[in-house]
Amino acid sequence: MAPLRRCWPLLLAVLLSGCGGGDPGAPADAAQLRALHALMVEIRADLAAARVAEAHAGLPALRRLGHGLTASQQRSVERLTALVETEWRCARQWRCDD
Repeated sequence: MAPLRRCWPLLLAVLLSGCGGGDPGAPADAAQLRALHALMVEIRADLAAARVAEAHAGLPALRRLGHGLTASQQRSVERLTALVETEWRCARQWRCDD
């Protein structure tokens, strides 16, 4: 969560400039807003990757549950498993591309 810690000063500067906490005549400039947006996108990607990792870690338990399910439920588990594995591969590839 290092990106989140890095964006707090910038976020506060942007918010406070319009709320009387900073210079009221000095709204956030475009560069500050672009930097804040880039950090928020990075945070969103980190959170999504964390959720995918959590789901991937739970796949073995999900597969074990599949043995006592109906055929329809087993297909649902298989589709969910395939989706999580696909997202996991995409998240790992994205991380490796950085």
